[in-house]
Order: sequence, then structure tokens, then C-alpha cells
Amino acid sequence: VTLSHPHGQIYAFSYIPPIPQKELRQAQEHYHQKKSCLYCDILEEERRDGRRIVTESACFCAFVPFFARYPYEVHIYSQDHLGSLGEMDKEKRRDLAHILKTLLTTYDNLFGFSFPYMMVFHQIPTDGKSYPYYHFHIEFYPPYRSRDKLKYLAGCESGAGTFINDTLPEKKAEELRRASAG
Repeated sequence: VTLSHPHGQIYAFSYIPPIPQKELRQAQEHYHQKKSCLYCDILEEERRDGRRIVTESACFCAFVPFFARYPYEVHIYSQDHLGSLGEMDKEKRRDLAHILKTLLTTYDNLFGFSFPYMMVFHQIPTDGKSYPYYHFHIEFYPPYRSRDKLKYLAGCESGAGTFINDTLPEKKAEELRRASAG
């Protein structure tokens, strides 16, 4: 937001930040209640339904989640239950590079310009503890809601922490699939 050119940042914390902490807690609770991985279950449901999938490969699936906060939010989940990038072999890393390129090209094709986004990697903490219930995934938060409108966080999002997304994830996934073919 503060830099006008493409860039990347890597953050390292001596603690688990609030959002990953909440994800870990929810994944652990789901694991104990259902005896399955929350993310594997979400992926299974997304693949069963199919309407929100943007693209998929042998190792990864990119979809607009049913709980998307941003109109063109896309998550990429590993098809296998992996905790981190460090658990990927050469084939999976190559496949990840391929699906990232496909999605980023799709974003650029969507409105015909270089589409800005935040890409956030979610993986197990590096504190040496066991996290069998957590699942590697990537989340994209693009700021555009249409070709000429940005998605600003309004009072409800900023004040209450409750996101309002006035679109259907299925519709946005279809638009992205069409852009992928472009």
C-alpha cells in the first residue's frame, strides 16, 4: 500500500500473530471434534461442489472460498496434507510455481491490467512443536471489486471485524475461469 512498485516482504515473529493463531486454534478444535483436517475438509467440499474452483493441478487447487471476504479472493490449498513449503518435493514446488503463474496471469487477464494483490503464505509455525491438524495454503486478497472500483474496508469490516462481500463467490470464480481462458 505504501510502495507503488511490486515488492515482497517476509516477516518473522517471535510469537504466533493473531490471525495464524486463530487459524491454528480452529484447525485444532476441528481436528479433535471431527478427527480430520479442517482444510482437507474445506478442499473436499470445494472440489465436490466445483462452482468456486478457478483452476487446479495435480498438487494444488485454487478456488474462491465460500467464506471469501474480498470479491476476487482466492485460496490455493495443497491437494496433499502438507504443513509447510519445507515438506514439498521438487515436483510439488514446480507444480506450485505453475499454479501461481496460472492464477496471476488470470488476475491480469481479468480486467486487462496488472492486477494488484496481497499473497499470504500460511504454514505451520517453526517453533518445533507438532501441528498435524494444520494445512499449508496461500491466500490472495486483491483490492479490486470491479475494473474501476476498489474494495475499501468500511465501518462494519473495520469496526466490527465482520466482512461484507456483496458478490457471490461462484460468480467471481466463473469470471476468473473465463479470464484464465483469455
